[in-house]
Amino acid sequence: MKKLIYAILGSFLSALGFAGCDGTSEEEPQTLEYGVIITNFMADIKVTDESGTPIKGIQAIDITNYGEDVYQAFRDTLYSDSEGIVHDEKSIPKPIDKYVLVFKDVDGNLNGGTFAPDTVEFDVKGNGDISAWAAYKVTATQILKK
Repeated sequence: MKKLIYAILGSFLSALGFAGCDGTSEEEPQTLEYGVIITNFMADIKVTDESGTPIKGIQAIDITNYGEDVYQAFRDTLYSDSEGIVHDEKSIPKPIDKYVLVFKDVDGNLNGGTFAPDTVEFDVKGNGDISAWAAYKVTATQILKK
């Protein structure tokens, strides 16, 4: 009799456990949890004027499409440093093909004059190492016009 009760309870509890694993709906995007494979991403974009001089203080807004399931949580507003470098580094849940930045001169005539805004798509390249976690990097130079 005990074995029958344990068998019935075991079946019932198993059914409850599987019922909780029904996936996600369109209204509730997937939540990133422990065990999700991540992708390491890094970007170094050098911002210069037309003569090749680095520009400090240029705002770079990340408008990359990281997917609806992460609520665009990986978007950042970055600024170029004194060497003109916009540096971005993050761990994202899946690889991306394009890294998209909107460049804006937010300091007016400071740091070399006033530059026109620009939106640029950069190609993302992987490290090609299948034995390690995936890593992707963008290294480029962006020339802004006055």
